[in-house]
Amino acid sequence: MAASKIEVFQKGCLSLWYGKARKNPRKIEKLNAQEEKEFYELLASRVAFVTDERKRDIICRHLGLNGYEKSTYAEIGLLHGISGSRVRELERKALPIIFRSIHEKWRSLINHAGGYSYE
Repeated sequence: MAASKIEVFQKGCLSLWYGKARKNPRKIEKLNAQEEKEFYELLASRVAFVTDERKRDIICRHLGLNGYEKSTYAEIGLLHGISGSRVRELERKALPIIFRSIHEKWRSLINHAGGYSYE
């Protein structure tokens, strides 16, 4: 059964936002190939909402959006003259802008779907 766009968005956000957390207490369901394609197309269509050009470039290069090949934080850092950890920080500031452009209450949406609760 095909997942709805909101389900794909939930799973994609969970995977992208929490998927690599070292102490993630919940198993995060991965996107299948079709869902991943839909999710990344959705992100690519909304990346323009990130007004800071450097953050937008970081998102595009790290996630392989808008014609870029996927790059590591270190590779992107070399291009921008910053460290890989700073690249990650900037990406973490830019992702919520994109998520919010798709769904205003994205954080509660993914918390409801199995993410962390900060209360």
